[in-house]
Amino acid sequence: MDKLELMSLAQNNLTGHINASLGASLPRIRELHLYENKLLSTIPESILRLENLTALLLGNNELTGSLTADMFKDAHNLAHFYVNSNKLSGELDDFAKADLPSLEKLRLEYNDFSGSIPKIKWKSIELLYLYNNSLTGTLDNLKGAINLRKLKVSNNTLEGGVPKLLGRFKQLEILSLNGNNLEGTLPTELKKLTALKELHVENNDFSGVVPQEVCNLRQSILEKLVSDCGGDEPEISCSCCTECV
Repeated sequence: MDKLELMSLAQNNLTGHINASLGASLPRIRELHLYENKLLSTIPESILRLENLTALLLGNNELTGSLTADMFKDAHNLAHFYVNSNKLSGELDDFAKADLPSLEKLRLEYNDFSGSIPKIKWKSIELLYLYNNSLTGTLDNLKGAINLRKLKVSNNTLEGGVPKLLGRFKQLEILSLNGNNLEGTLPTELKKLTALKELHVENNDFSGVVPQEVCNLRQSILEKLVSDCGGDEPEISCSCCTECV
């Protein structure tokens, strides 16, 4: 398998551990797809040392352990890293220090990561899925990820308000903040998100009114806007929401 560049064993019934020496047998591999199996164990560091690796898709297994910067010290070409729907845990601060200049898509949803959202320094990242974990703290550490197109942090226990700096994310298409403990009012700076197609802010503690400037996005590209504007005593007033819960 010395010349193999893509290996896909996804959506089978593979069980057991991922062989720790797998990386050594795939020196030229660019993409490794092992998602939707029943694999156990931690993520072998030998795979992450493969200098040509651009995509490692391990979602929907039963992998355990945590993520550290040292694991990724040779993963300079890694663009897509999917470990969603596993049993990974721990905080993400150390992992966020990893030098991943090519990283574009990171899927960590449906695990048990804890602590705060780390400071994101990866300038190339376009997709960041952190939803359905046990993350706390605020959204402020996201300020370095201004090239994001899709950001989902739903169903954690995040607090504080929506930072005005999110208005700088001009390429953002999907923003899902629902299912947290966020509070305050939605900033008018969100009007700058002229590429936004979906905005989910329901099941939080927001108050006040969805700004008219944000509503004006419904006249262009914004297709879905969901907030806590339903019921006899709505927590927020919204004249343009597509759905009120």
